Amino acid sequence: MNTDLRGKPKQFSVIIPLYNKQDTIKRAIDSVLAQNGYEFEIIVVDDGSIDLGVDIVEGYDDSRVHCIRQTNHGVSTARNNGWRAAHYPLISFLDADDEWEDGFLNDISSLIDQYPQAAVWGTSYWVFNGKQRTPAAIALPVGSIGILDDYFQVAADGAPVLIPSGICMHRMVLEKTGGFPEGIKNGEDLFLWARLVREYSIAYCNHPRVVYYQGAEHFLDVRKPPEPDLFGKYLLSLLRQENTRGLRHYYSNWMKMRAFAYLCLGERRNGLKAVIIALRYRPLKKSVFLFSYFILFFFPHCTTKKILNWFYREK
Repeated sequence: MNTDLRGKPKQFSVIIPLYNKQDTIKRAIDSVLAQNGYEFEIIVVDDGSIDLGVDIVEGYDDSRVHCIRQTNHGVSTARNNGWRAAHYPLISFLDADDEWEDGFLNDISSLIDQYPQAAVWGTSYWVFNGKQRTPAAIALPVGSIGILDDYFQVAADGAPVLIPSGICMHRMVLEKTGGFPEGIKNGEDLFLWARLVREYSIAYCNHPRVVYYQGAEHFLDVRKPPEPDLFGKYLLSLLRQENTRGLRHYYSNWMKMRAFAYLCLGERRNGLKAVIIALRYRPLKKSVFLFSYFILFFFPHCTTKKILNWFYREK
């Protein structure tokens, strides 16, 4: 795949999925319009919103801002419909409640010029938890720039490396992979990242250029882990092909997240099963993990949920 764009003008299509985000969509769009020196279009895909978000988008008197509508089919379908309608070869995504800092496209453009062998480029991000903004705890040296050699290990040892609002990729990558998997309600972006890292080089800058907003609803909205666990099954299929340390630890983290979700919902038996699987693939963390789990096991699930919400908010 020839994605060498060194020295060439960079043209970006920015896809923003929108669903009932009237309070934040303007902030997101304005953060893109503030990117100077680049040719881009903004495609907002409304996923059946019932608030005034679409009116805000259509109120922009700027030929670069476009809005398309779809019935409610979820964020993956919205993102896919967005990039399929795009006119430019470089596709970036931005969630409607996040924002870019002024230098985001500049950093992405620099990565494209420095690492022509890559087809995917990304930056780190700030996390705003409703109180303060802190840099995401990425398991890479601060400020480091380069090809992401072991995505699974880095993702397992720290905060998520890639988030939709901090990534850019060549359109051909999306055409070949099909984009975000549709019909999946949890982990749809992780699914795509796991596919991308096995087929393409990813250039990454561990300098935050995106603000990822975690509102109060982030901590309170604990959803039941989907069954069947399609992403977990996909990771197991990868493990059968290449049983690497990073992939084992990544799968363990996935099961740990499912375990804590079950705990928050009071489903202790399912939580225990997930814990046992997680420990099987990362036994070195057994003592701390088991102690934490069994302490929480004896609390009422409403108390457990409060403890976990506090922990992740403070973290």
